[in-house]
Amino acid sequence: MEAYVHGVSTRKVDDLVAALGVASGISKSEVSRICTQLDTELEAFRNRQRWQAGASALQSNYTVVIPVRRPLSPRRSAVPSRKSPAQIRAELRRSQQNARRAVNKYNAGIRNVNQSIDRYNRGARLHNAKVRSNRARLKQELRRLEASQRSSSIRVQYRTSVSTFTRSFDRLAQQESSDPRVDTDILHLSEGEAANSVAALNALLDDSPATDATDAEVEELQETAVDRELAELDTDLEARWRGALFALHPSNPDAARHFCTSAREMLSDMLEVVAPAHFVEADDPACDRTEHGSITRRARIRFCLRRCGTYGPVLEDFVEEDITDVLVLFDEFNQGTHGSAGRFSLGQLGALKTRVEDAIRFILRIAA
Repeated sequence: MEAYVHGVSTRKVDDLVAALGVASGISKSEVSRICTQLDTELEAFRNRQRWQAGASALQSNYTVVIPVRRPLSPRRSAVPSRKSPAQIRAELRRSQQNARRAVNKYNAGIRNVNQSIDRYNRGARLHNAKVRSNRARLKQELRRLEASQRSSSIRVQYRTSVSTFTRSFDRLAQQESSDPRVDTDILHLSEGEAANSVAALNALLDDSPATDATDAEVEELQETAVDRELAELDTDLEARWRGALFALHPSNPDAARHFCTSAREMLSDMLEVVAPAHFVEADDPACDRTEHGSITRRARIRFCLRRCGTYGPVLEDFVEEDITDVLVLFDEFNQGTHGSAGRFSLGQLGALKTRVEDAIRFILRIAA
């Protein structure tokens, strides 16, 4: 085929065939016959039908993409660039600054942890101090009551209430020694409640004559530490508590009566706020009710203890006795509030205020 395309002569074809190993060569007629056959095939190839539309469609519908590799930029060059001493010093300063920032951040984290530990330890020390203080104060008030020379026929109603209440606390304390699940915070608050109860009885039994109080003593008497907590619960309760304290003035013969009346109503409404009737009924459809169908105070206490996860029959009895003891104390103060003979001393009014204020704090704690 190549000899045909290039127009090689017959003689040269004969030499080519001899070079390929055919000793006899090839005749002219044979070469002519082969060329005639190739002429026919070439003419048929030239006159073949071409599908121009298909070729055009193929050219328009398909695009050949030839990837071309981009040359490396100077920044991506595999050969590291030469740095000047100034650049090296700048990079070193940046590295040192990053290291200092990392160290400072770590040290700040350590300081925060240490501060948290210090705050916890201070709180623990303060809590333990309060626990020891409540325990010591309860023992002191009990010794003072035992040493009192006043007849047991005086303040009989409140004496009985205090005795019942302290026995209830003894049962709660015994439960703590046998049941580690008892909330120690509530137990220590309970110890403070028991100490306040005995202290209020001792104050009532004190027959020292009332003396005029100074402005500073009156201001301290009317100060409170539960106003913020009451305001968060209900602003009306906080306002009524401040109103009760305002009436608690030693120069007012009816100070105790006014205070006790306001405080009694406030405590009752406070229980309704922390334990609404519909919540109590939803929690226990068979809850205790009064003869008039109202939800009892004990049912509300039980609801609060269940909600804060500290419920127990002994604790429920204690909270019930605590509130009862406060109400009996109100009755004792109300019995002698008319005229100058009913005037109470600053110490007695202070014991009354402390008993009620800590009871409010205790109710807030079990309702949290």
